[in-house]
Amino acid sequence: MSVYNRLQEATSHLTEDHQEDDPAQPLNLVDQYIALLLAIYLEAGLLEALVTLIEDVNGTLGRKATLLIGEVLQLANRLLPLEYAARIQASFPHK
Repeated sequence: MSVYNRLQEATSHLTEDHQEDDPAQPLNLVDQYIALLLAIYLEAGLLEALVTLIEDVNGTLGRKATLLIGEVLQLANRLLPLEYAARIQASFPHK
């Protein structure tokens, strides 16, 4: 999937459905499971590995890793406790 298609898909979701932005919406069992896996992967160093991959590789793989970082941060903001998501963003490797 190209970046252009993802952008079109994301903008169509924003105009169609605002339920994901509603903080009062309870999480279902699948969301809880994804949050657990996400926390485990983040504690294991997923973001650091993706940043290293982006720095070492040019081209399609680097672009996909960049998109994956965006998805991971978005999921963290939606599924994980706010303190945990803020700590992830604060500790994100900056250069």
